[in-house]
Amino acid sequence: MKTLITAIALTSLIAPPAALAQDKFQIDFSYDKAELMSADGTEALYKRLQDEIRDACDLTSSRKGLKMRQLENACVNDTTETALRSISSSRLTAYHQSMTGVAAG
Repeated sequence: MKTLITAIALTSLIAPPAALAQDKFQIDFSYDKAELMSADGTEALYKRLQDEIRDACDLTSSRKGLKMRQLENACVNDTTETALRSISSSRLTAYHQSMTGVAAG
């Protein structure tokens, strides 16, 4: 199953690259629902998803200030929330909550 995840990114006053330069962006993320049938599969899927999201939200600057890190973190958090809603798996959402302490939704 291929899922396209459209997410809202925060816009910065300076011209950041990648996803932060737009209000919305799309991530192509493929997964098999069978991955969500086991704890190991869910963990692997979550890690792949987070890697894709971090790549999309990365400002790519080696000298990031606090504000840019905050924007990146907000982008990752918002995009993760959107992805979890799109995938709609209680197991994946529960895994996210166990990793972050934050309830998705």
